[in-house]
Amino acid sequence: MDEVAAMGYLGDLTKKYFGDEAFVWASQFRNWETNRVIQKELYTNLGLAFAAVLLVTLALVANIWACILVCLCVIITLVSWSFFHCVTARNTVTCTVCSGN
Repeated sequence: MDEVAAMGYLGDLTKKYFGDEAFVWASQFRNWETNRVIQKELYTNLGLAFAAVLLVTLALVANIWACILVCLCVIITLVSWSFFHCVTARNTVTCTVCSGN
């Protein structure tokens, strides 16, 4: 998201010129910080969930081609789910999932 990048840029600029003696603050930053944290946790959780699906599928099916097909179906389902929710709802969590930023 552009807001998260702008918030980081302002923080870096402030630290560069004023050191640790000053910090940036605006009332919108709490929402942007929430988006930043949700984005980080989203990618972490999706990666861990995908790794778990991959390992469990490989252990239970014991066929690499079937494992790849199952994982492909999981990826397609996640993408489809995120686009559906981005169209039907407009809140912080849903739009962070949709945009991938």
